[in-house]
Amino acid sequence: MKIKNEQQTNNNKNNNKIFLKNEINTNKNNNQNKRGKRIGFIFEDSLTAFLMMGNWGETLKQLTVTLFEIGKMNDEKILEYLKELDKVKTEMEGDALRNIEHVISLRQTLHFLKTLQLISQNDETISGVDMLKERGLFSLDCETRSKMLEMNYGVLISTIPYEREPRDTISFSSPTHFGNPIPECLSPWWRLFVSYSLGIGLPSVFLKKGVRLKRLPQFLESFQKVEIMSTERSIYCSAGTLLFQLNEILLNNPVLLIGIERKANTSKQLFVTFPLEFQSKEEQIIDENLEKENEMDESKYNSSNIHTHPLVKKTILKLNLQNSVGFIKLIYVELNPKEFRWVPYDIQLGIPLFDSKENEKSLNAIQKFNIFEKKI
Repeated sequence: MKIKNEQQTNNNKNNNKIFLKNEINTNKNNNQNKRGKRIGFIFEDSLTAFLMMGNWGETLKQLTVTLFEIGKMNDEKILEYLKELDKVKTEMEGDALRNIEHVISLRQTLHFLKTLQLISQNDETISGVDMLKERGLFSLDCETRSKMLEMNYGVLISTIPYEREPRDTISFSSPTHFGNPIPECLSPWWRLFVSYSLGIGLPSVFLKKGVRLKRLPQFLESFQKVEIMSTERSIYCSAGTLLFQLNEILLNNPVLLIGIERKANTSKQLFVTFPLEFQSKEEQIIDENLEKENEMDESKYNSSNIHTHPLVKKTILKLNLQNSVGFIKLIYVELNPKEFRWVPYDIQLGIPLFDSKENEKSLNAIQKFNIFEKKI
């Protein structure tokens, strides 16, 4: 598949960074191929909730309410939506910061997707973008949903879920979908699979539904912060309140207990956006001796170089993420009283909207590595 991006020429002069405009050209040429297949941008309910909570202007609020109620916004209407998003001021404080991050990320993503022109292997032009509410899609029966998506869209892109909850996912092969492929990616089973595949993980124990505990597992007694991850949600709590909450959740769900912090506020977390570039075949080989060497100086990794950590490369290769879009969340934790390490904590596929910087990194990576060209 060939990919054409109107921003590409300018980007080569700007260190491959996406030039995210504050205004979008409303010329009719932006609406090319109205009858052809389009890009489907699948979002979750929480996005419209964040947009409706902010005081961004009456027109933007009305458009967002309509988007939530109808569950879809077509390519032509998105032009009007972007005009309103471009008017939003980004100087915010306090609780409004979380809302504005979603506004900025959505604006960046829609501007980027609007510029794309894709050519499929069948020489079909794919251009324009529709917003589709995830919950609305799954109100359709499977056969109807599949036919509708395959008929109208050449590629589907999902947002990374803001909250973990039971949900379906787009799990078929046509059209190509960039997002979590199966519901289990939001479950404790996914965390266990990642830890097993990489041979490293946080101290944890899995408890089946119906178990009643009289005391905490011994290894958790030294932790100040613990994650209770069930098939429905994740919560964090201190050791003092853990037993009561745990037994309540175990009445209806199995639980994965994960030790996060032995001492309060000692853990750190960073995100690594993929795809990543491997400069040579040699770099794709995980050198176990190099990993052991890096164990001695884990503290040297920060936001500017965490992508070079051997475990990041191992994660990408072991889970075959070279041609996917998403992020790896790493956490710097005390695995035992004498050892601090960076550990892959979570992996999600799709485009992040909860952080505008991570969102921009994701869009830059899609463009730089021509991910659509490789997969469609």
